[in-house]
Amino acid sequence: MGVATLAVLAVADTVTGFGALSLVGRYMGNITRDFASYGGRLGWTLANAVACAVWTVIAAKAFRTGEPSRWIRPESAVRWGRVATIGAAMCPLPYALYRLTWLTPWPTDSGVTGPLAADTRLQGLLLAFAALGGAVLTLGLISRWGEVFPRWVPIVHGRTVPVRLPVIAGGTVAGICCLASPGLVIDSVVRGQPVALLLWPYPLWGVLLAGAVLAYWLRRRADHVRP
Repeated sequence: MGVATLAVLAVADTVTGFGALSLVGRYMGNITRDFASYGGRLGWTLANAVACAVWTVIAAKAFRTGEPSRWIRPESAVRWGRVATIGAAMCPLPYALYRLTWLTPWPTDSGVTGPLAADTRLQGLLLAFAALGGAVLTLGLISRWGEVFPRWVPIVHGRTVPVRLPVIAGGTVAGICCLASPGLVIDSVVRGQPVALLLWPYPLWGVLLAGAVLAYWLRRRADHVRP
């Protein structure tokens, strides 16, 4: 199929002189160069993902077969889980404030002076609300409404929140943050823009959110096991 496509493009170039084949070549060359520039970061990210998966398997086996440590007891998880949850909830706030500046005449964006276009300002507002929403949802890991759906939630209000729902959602976000951390750190160093680590503190955010989710799971799991 690919050979036939190249043959058709070659014939078309010969007859029309359009240069479609050379255009495809330049396009593939651009893709190759971009992949080469990001290949190291992608490789480092994949290596971290494999190491994290191996560590998770080892930790899960040790947790099942070993003697429970003091830090995984529910009463301990409540204490350090609160600290981790509050810290994780604070991590999206710099990004939210950054996007909210798009609504002002002084947007914090390089190369931009004066108010932005209306559609861009709306985009900044939505992104800021998404970050603030993530912070509020994170606080649910230590709040009552993180265990029982509040009244304003339609259909399921008053019902118990399934333990798997916050654990899977929060664990997924924590995993994404951890996987994005190496690339973000390398990119900030290469570009000479360490402020990126303040706007997107993925290395700290991923660890804190993972700890918050783990503490939530330990606490809720103990509630279900307790007679």
